[in-house]
Amino acid sequence: MKKSMLFLALTGLLFSVCLTSCEKKKEDTKTKKIATYSSESYGWTNTYTYTRNAEGKVTKVYRAETGEGNEYNTTYNFYYDGSTITVKRIEHPDTEEKDFYTITIGSNGYASSFGDEWDTWTYTYNNDNYIVDVDRNGDNRSEITVANGNVTAWTRYSDGVKQTKDQTFWGDKNVGGIYTMWSEGICPSRWLMETGLFGKPSSDLGKTSKWQHLDVQADYSYVKDADGYPTKETKLYGGEPDEEVSFTWVEVAK
Repeated sequence: MKKSMLFLALTGLLFSVCLTSCEKKKEDTKTKKIATYSSESYGWTNTYTYTRNAEGKVTKVYRAETGEGNEYNTTYNFYYDGSTITVKRIEHPDTEEKDFYTITIGSNGYASSFGDEWDTWTYTYNNDNYIVDVDRNGDNRSEITVANGNVTAWTRYSDGVKQTKDQTFWGDKNVGGIYTMWSEGICPSRWLMETGLFGKPSSDLGKTSKWQHLDVQADYSYVKDADGYPTKETKLYGGEPDEEVSFTWVEVAK
């Protein structure tokens, strides 16, 4: 009788462990990607809606821009051909697609170059797949400092003068990998950065950013969902409202 009871207890324990392990394994096969990214600043709102294929790659971004009683709509279609992504744009109400950007993907899975009809930007990565150097048409445009997985400083050139922006972080994990803190010298606008094609995002959520030659700084705060994904990002510049960003998320396979 004791042996039977022991056998049943062990069987129940093993079943419980297996069930927990299987549930965890099932949960780990899913993650969230950005469904919409919206930026509101000085009376204008830009909302970008992302469409993805079964692999989670962005295939289309729809932009709705509203402000001052006006509305502008643009579709960006992404076409994949080996290591090349061609982004074509439709400015509604027109229906004609026009070449807009060309992105070349390197062996690390991120953009090695990015170009339009005028310029080509090329990127150098560190061993952790963060962009650390940016050239435009062969000339250096930005040097990026990464520490503990965060972009803590980056440079740009303004009228030939090199300028540096310093950035600090909250220490809260950047769940979802948004691009609050990145080098604008990389070139793509934030909506394109949020596709995840241009290197890894900072590991933590950004707290402040400040140009070394200016006295004023930007401060950032966040609202998150139950899983820790940011749903709202508020930026104050010199203590005054500057920009409010919102996100929605969709569950996709890893």
